[in-house]
Amino acid sequence: MKARTRCIVLFLVLSLTVGLFAGCQKADNNDNVSSDEKNENGDIVIRVAVQGSAIADLEVLTEAYEETHEGITFKLEEILGDYTTKLLAQVAAKKAPDLIWLSDIQVPGLASKGVLTDLSEYIDINEDEFYESMLDCGKYDGKLYMLSRDYNHVVCYYNKQIFDEAGVAYPQEGWTWEEFEETAEKLAVPSNIAGIYERRGADVNLSWGATAPLIIMGLGGSLTTPYPNGTEANFDTEGTVEALTRIKKLVDSGALRNNYKDDVGAFENGKVGMYFNTRSIMKNITDETTGLGAENIGVVSLPILPVKHYVGAGTSGYAILSSSAYKEEVADFLEFTVSKEGQTVFAKSGNCVPIRKDMIDDPAWIDSVPGIPSEPFVTNFEYDTLQPCLTIENENAVTNFDTSWRNALYGLLNDIKTPKEAAEYGQAEMANILKQ
Repeated sequence: MKARTRCIVLFLVLSLTVGLFAGCQKADNNDNVSSDEKNENGDIVIRVAVQGSAIADLEVLTEAYEETHEGITFKLEEILGDYTTKLLAQVAAKKAPDLIWLSDIQVPGLASKGVLTDLSEYIDINEDEFYESMLDCGKYDGKLYMLSRDYNHVVCYYNKQIFDEAGVAYPQEGWTWEEFEETAEKLAVPSNIAGIYERRGADVNLSWGATAPLIIMGLGGSLTTPYPNGTEANFDTEGTVEALTRIKKLVDSGALRNNYKDDVGAFENGKVGMYFNTRSIMKNITDETTGLGAENIGVVSLPILPVKHYVGAGTSGYAILSSSAYKEEVADFLEFTVSKEGQTVFAKSGNCVPIRKDMIDDPAWIDSVPGIPSEPFVTNFEYDTLQPCLTIENENAVTNFDTSWRNALYGLLNDIKTPKEAAEYGQAEMANILKQ
């Protein structure tokens, strides 16, 4: 195996900001070609920008690819701090990498600036072989700019030990939101101090875009019109006020964890009975030294929301910079990542559900964490919904849109605003953002 190189990319002085790039022209691809780097052996060196926990997953894939492909080596460059801003700084300085790791919500902002390659010109895949929602995560304006690496939608994890101690039945597939509320309230354990809980019934991630906005809408509320990429704020509605009221009551009763306060500990610490998240956190919660252990964890699909059901879906993946001198070589690697071979390699990590529908029953991922049922991770995919995000070019506006509903919930769950006031506040912020 070829020697591997990881560069830590540090920007000691970075005066460029997201706002600066938000107003810039689209990249001139002919004037911004990356260097055609090669190593001492004459191998093509593909530079890859990556962040945090995505490094280990990418190393697994690049190492497997290098074993069967001569003349190619990868140089992983970890970007610390504000990932998007520093990527754009590299583009502006004509020092951009060839391949980048991205989360789905970063695609519109970067694609709209012309710094990503339209993959349809370089990649030949049959889209019918993949989960449609995951391919949609990488699209902007009808074109594919990021190739998703795995399938993720939100499920409900539960702590069997807590359920057993409380004498509460485990949740079953097809359960309703009302059943979830009742179950969560039974699991809550109050302390001797009013309003403080030693244990909460559930953590539904009320600060996460893949759950909180969809729960609000599933309870009858709304964010924008039309959804999800609306042009008009629609948060101050009777349905939203009722949804916020319901959420506040659940937090006050101990049923839901308050993600906007210094609340009880995490699910893996045994302080929460249920937890909404994806397969990507499997290692964290099953690790015997830091988590609960697989034998103590159950998994079930999300409870059916009463007004309209949504299941938060999302992913991350890889994109080719428009400035790369090695588009065809990088595209070949991307095709490998979604092939059966590449998906099998990644699936063995335990955190991955393959993006390929023909691997729905594949033991590579099912057996990667023994004792954990696989069905909830691939059922109800017809309800998959990408988290709300704006596809406008103003990066500040995109970020602030998420901040608007989070600020509304912060005021509500810190007893600063009533449900009506929180809805009005969120409406005003969203309306202002959509004018930008």
